Amino acid sequence: MKNRLFSRAFSLIILTVTLVLSSCNKEIGTLEDSADAFVGTYNVSLVEDFVWGGTSGTVTDSGIAEIVKVGPDRIQFIGYIGAKGTVVGNTAYLEPQSSSSEYGYSTTVYNDATLIGNVLKITSISTGQLRADDGRLYPNKSFYTLTCIKQ
Repeated sequence: MKNRLFSRAFSLIILTVTLVLSSCNKEIGTLEDSADAFVGTYNVSLVEDFVWGGTSGTVTDSGIAEIVKVGPDRIQFIGYIGAKGTVVGNTAYLEPQSSSSEYGYSTTVYNDATLIGNVLKITSISTGQLRADDGRLYPNKSFYTLTCIKQ
């Protein structure tokens, strides 16, 4: 009786482990498929609302960006933002970026980047200080909206 009970318990454990491993493989496959959906060339439309020192305004730009896959669930932008991120479903969680040079410094934090169909929407906030013509650094805050349409 004990051997039979032990045998059934062991079979149940094996079945549970098999199901868990099978579930993990399906999740990894989903992540790979999700990252693949982001890969490609995009037409980008950029709108930046900024405040710099005592000046504020809106700047627009457009161009081309590339998204490449750098891991099973990881992507990287080439052009415009250069950010890397992790993809889950139709959302990319982009990592913050910091930069500095003789012209100043800034840190950019991204909200979730969402891909719906062939349209990728990204918003971010950048803060720091930028050097003016007078050589002084002035506080800067920019709000970016990127609309990327996959070619």
